[in-house]
Amino acid sequence: MKKLAALMIKILALYSAVKAIGSLSAIVQSIPIMNSKNGMGTGNTFVLYFSPFIINLILSILLWGFSSKLANTIVTENSEFQVLNKTIDYNQLLTIAIKVVGVILVVMSLEEGLWGLVSLVNTPMDMMDFSQRFVLLFKKFYPFFQMIIGIVLVTNKGLHKMIGFKE
Repeated sequence: MKKLAALMIKILALYSAVKAIGSLSAIVQSIPIMNSKNGMGTGNTFVLYFSPFIINLILSILLWGFSSKLANTIVTENSEFQVLNKTIDYNQLLTIAIKVVGVILVVMSLEEGLWGLVSLVNTPMDMMDFSQRFVLLFKKFYPFFQMIIGIVLVTNKGLHKMIGFKE
């Protein structure tokens, strides 16, 4: 049961990492606000938009690193979890969870990315300065970056071996 609890905590860590990656777009979108003369001020704006990324990243790293210790605290008995007298392969479960997160990223990003490209066709970019264009293009192409991350999570076997449980 402790390994299963550690697995669930690692899945939560992956979710937090995905949220951290998702919050990067807000940082890039804040660049014009930081550059404007009547904005809230560079420091306040930077902290406002950067804090969700840092919080989710730190949470993800802590959950992943201390998953075994947290599982030991949550589950006090040391019984093995068996289904039909077969022990569960926790590395296989973790690999499945990673692949599911990858599929979710691909599916969610595909719709958003295609919609962004379609809306980009009707956007008058000649009226924008460089930072506004940069933010707009980043915002429109960011879902494809998430899609690439999702594809890597689904297909990269070396990543699956690296992330797996160590005995």
